[in-house]
Amino acid sequence: MFLNRMINITKNIIIKTTKPNISKNKFLELIDSIHNYQPIPEILFKDKETIKYLNWRNCQTSRNCYDRNKLINFQDKRVLDIGCNTGFYAWVNNNKFKSYVGIDYDKKCIEITKLILKKTYFQNIDFISNDIVDYFDKIKIDYDICLFFSIYHHMMYELGIDKSREIVNHISKKCKVMYFDMGQKNESTNYDRKQWYDLLPDNISPETYIKEEIINNTMYNNAEIVGKTQIGNSERLLFKFSK
Repeated sequence: MFLNRMINITKNIIIKTTKPNISKNKFLELIDSIHNYQPIPEILFKDKETIKYLNWRNCQTSRNCYDRNKLINFQDKRVLDIGCNTGFYAWVNNNKFKSYVGIDYDKKCIEITKLILKKTYFQNIDFISNDIVDYFDKIKIDYDICLFFSIYHHMMYELGIDKSREIVNHISKKCKVMYFDMGQKNESTNYDRKQWYDLLPDNISPETYIKEEIINNTMYNNAEIVGKTQIGNSERLLFKFSK
């Protein structure tokens, strides 16, 4: 048993440290060129080169999306994923939801998701590169679920608090439920985080701040914590806001 354990540990170390050569694969080079925030399930693919690369890449991913995913009921829901990155929630829930739309400002991410979609032939999935407010102004349908993960704190320092509140209010008008997390004050600070960290009030807990921020500035009137999820070495609360 000890020997098998040591073999598995060694295999994991090799996978994590040995990057496959993908220099002649434009699809994998495109994936390799973006931030590695989400895993791309290797089970989507059949060719050995893609599977080998994704096995390596997914070991380096900074966000364990599977822990969030198990806390959310996607069954028969219309899903809007804002900041969808490479579309993790679309791929792992394609047999559950009624429909899925992923939005991201990063055109490379959307290019990747559309290429994956061509390879998988999943139905009722779409990906769009668009401004969130623009998108809401044009659509007429409502969504059952909005996924709004690790975005709000970036909007706070890039767009300002007032504009950020306006965007979340738009979401509350179009989406029955919003699953939400953001950077919190109990996370360790570094240069990249400092801009939003300094905007959080000193005399209030992250849990209370986030609840008040959403409840006071949107149509959502109910907030609950459905669990905790891991991002790098930090732990974030996963909120469910509903009307």
